[in-house]
Amino acid sequence: MKRIALLSDGWKRMMTYAWVDGIMKRAWDRDEEVRLYHYVCHGNWSNDELHNLGEYNIFELPELDKMDGIVLDLININDVSIRNKLIKKLKKYNVPIVSVALGIEGFYYVGIDNRSAIAELMHHLHDEHQCRSFVFAGGPKDNYENQQRKQGFIDCIEEFGLNLEDNPILDGDFDFYHGVSHLRYIVDNGLKIPDAFVCANDNIAAGLCSEAANMGYSIPKDFRVTGFDNLDKAVFFKPQITTVTSTREVTGGVCLDILSRIWACEEVPKENLIRSSCVYGESCGCPNNNIVDYRDYAKNQIIWGVKRDVNAQQLMELEVELAKRREFEDIFACSSEYYESKDCDAVYFVVDKKLYEAHPDTIFGSKGYDLDNCIVARAVEDGELLKIHSLQELTNHIEAQEGSCSYTFSPIHFRQQAVGFVILKNANFLYNNPNFYDIHAASVTALENRFKKKQLESAAMQLRDIYNRDQLTGIYNRIAFVEKMVPAFETFCMENEKCAILFCDVNYFKEINDNYGHEAGDRALKNIAKSLKNNCPMGGFVCRYGGDEFVVMFPRATWQHIDDYCGNVREDLGKHGLSISMGAVLTDPRENVDLHGYVAKADQKMYEQKQMTRRG
Repeated sequence: MKRIALLSDGWKRMMTYAWVDGIMKRAWDRDEEVRLYHYVCHGNWSNDELHNLGEYNIFELPELDKMDGIVLDLININDVSIRNKLIKKLKKYNVPIVSVALGIEGFYYVGIDNRSAIAELMHHLHDEHQCRSFVFAGGPKDNYENQQRKQGFIDCIEEFGLNLEDNPILDGDFDFYHGVSHLRYIVDNGLKIPDAFVCANDNIAAGLCSEAANMGYSIPKDFRVTGFDNLDKAVFFKPQITTVTSTREVTGGVCLDILSRIWACEEVPKENLIRSSCVYGESCGCPNNNIVDYRDYAKNQIIWGVKRDVNAQQLMELEVELAKRREFEDIFACSSEYYESKDCDAVYFVVDKKLYEAHPDTIFGSKGYDLDNCIVARAVEDGELLKIHSLQELTNHIEAQEGSCSYTFSPIHFRQQAVGFVILKNANFLYNNPNFYDIHAASVTALENRFKKKQLESAAMQLRDIYNRDQLTGIYNRIAFVEKMVPAFETFCMENEKCAILFCDVNYFKEINDNYGHEAGDRALKNIAKSLKNNCPMGGFVCRYGGDEFVVMFPRATWQHIDDYCGNVREDLGKHGLSISMGAVLTDPRENVDLHGYVAKADQKMYEQKQMTRRG
């Protein structure tokens, strides 16, 4: 069994599952046992930098030195400092590393020959359509593929004897609207419309063609346009967009091929280029290539639209259900039920135990995971709830699985704080449902909302406890007598429990204050409260009723229990040179007497005892 770690950052809120699909299909085709651990995040789309750091924290989870190979899909990490930090870390391991679509020194590269593909497009425009001026409508400036495609453009401009000043390069993003903005920039700034726009991908090309129509231009009559990546929007757009085609699943398969050859001690080149080809269409002046069936496409679009609406409806229903759940266990159960309804073999939720405690001052770590404090909140496999509680048990369970399989790890975090992660086994539904982030985020949001609510509840309880405590002695005060002891007494009566009620008063307390000062009096009250509380049986209450007066109540009592309690307290206090008078009564649930009435009886007995003490 070979263990492979795949580290990837999604494009905005969408995940590329094709790498997983390609690797696993190649493993099954060759009957090669592979355990693929896919660590995926979405750290490039949010404007909240701390949120993005929480996403990237998933890369701290894998024990990369224990892997047989590593595959990287880091091209979407826009934060160069995070990418460079991860690359620096990876270079420490003596493990073969394959990078997809991003050239990294020292790593094996798998991807399209972007420069050659652009060169082929440029030569086609130049030689077949006599284009003599160009604009490169690019994507993100720091994106590796965009840079390679840009360099292919520059190479051709130099080869054609042209200059970049008259054939400008525009940077932007890989989306539709940057195609729109690229054309607007040329027109609004009064720049010459080129013979051809060479776009970094099909999204940009489609946006540019759409805006050209809005402005009254005709493509390819007024200018020509090319794209890249052979997306559906290129093949079925009007005009049909000239593009470059390749298959992502093939890329994943080549990654496994490279690793397999390395494991077999074969010589493998550092650069491994995937075959691509240009698909010429109407946007560059060529005829429709007729490689698609429009009716079949329309049918598939209808089916896809129905599935999309179903997924959107299910997501909305999931969010509603999660909002109803009041406990963490219910949130995990609701989320796992959703995944179980999809093409997914198992779901495991792993979280830090501090999530359940929800103290007001709880702070989760922001670098790595506190694995020693992590527990398995829920584990469901093939519809069966597993009795797995510790992370080590889960690790052992996963390692014991036979046959090739993939595990997708996604972070659970509250902004930058690492709370845990979810693991999906063979989550094949992700291939046709790239919006996994929205599904996962619904569960995380529900957890965070519940956690914050429990924090508020915990803080309120702490404040209530402070409110009910005597500041000097720390035991219950007169307010707690009403709010806690009275309801407890009523419950004891309903349960037919006899209670001991004691009223206590400090002997010679005025003399202590007069002769030794109020600090000595305070110390005496603290010692007395401590003794009364420490000797009180379980389930009992001790309350500072007044200045130097205390009330004690405990259930399941007999006169022997009362005598033992009084004796123990007096013995304790004698060691400090203190004494108290205690009046006690034993309640009878059959009597129609409330707690105040029994306290009054105990107070009377205490007074009688104090009088005897003074006479003595």
